[in-house]
Amino acid sequence: MILLGGALGVAAAWQAAPGGSARIAAVGLTVAALLALLGCGTGLGRGGLTGAACTALAVGAWELGLALTTPPVRELRSASAPYWSSDICRGWP
Repeated sequence: MILLGGALGVAAAWQAAPGGSARIAAVGLTVAALLALLGCGTGLGRGGLTGAACTALAVGAWELGLALTTPPVRELRSASAPYWSSDICRGWP
């Protein structure tokens, strides 16, 4: 039952996250939570808890590596809106 819930949690995390590093973090931490539940509630014991800690640390290290190596995204915005933007907002024509 815990494994089925974990599989559904991973699928939900995959669909809910927008993509990229957010998706990696969501799925990785869902797997870590699943391993922690398996460690606490089944005969897996300390191995599940160790696996949860290792998974959480690996996801954190991966996210840190992405944050340090990915250049920031800059949005290009013009100083003023185009002349026709007010027509669109009013329900042109």
